Amino acid sequence: MKDHKGNEVTVTLINGISFAAGSVVEMDGKHFKNCSFGNGCVIQFLGGPYMFEQCSFGTPMHFRLGGAAATTLSLIRMLCDSFPEMRAELVPNWKTWKEYDEKTIVQ
Repeated sequence: MKDHKGNEVTVTLINGISFAAGSVVEMDGKHFKNCSFGNGCVIQFLGGPYMFEQCSFGTPMHFRLGGAAATTLSLIRMLCDSFPEMRAELVPNWKTWKEYDEKTIVQ
C-alpha cells in the first residue's frame, strides 16, 4: 500500500472479523477486509495508514481521534471559525460539524 506521498507502507491485514457493538478498534496500520463494525463501534484513528475494503458499518459510528488526525481536525475548525467564507469549501455540512462531540478527540 502507498501513503499520500507515494511511499510504500506496511499495514496488517484484518480479514473477516466482526467487531461487536461498543468495541474500540484501532485503525492505524491496518487493512480491514470483509469486516463488520457493530452499532456504536468506536474507531480510533491517530493518523497512520489504513484501508477499508468491502466492510460494513453499523450506526451510529463513533470516531476517537488523536495525534495527527486530531491536529488536522483542530486546524480545519480554526480555519472555519476564523474564515467563515471558507466553510462551504472545507466542510459542506457546517451545522453537523459544529455539533461534533469534542470528547472524541484524544491526545
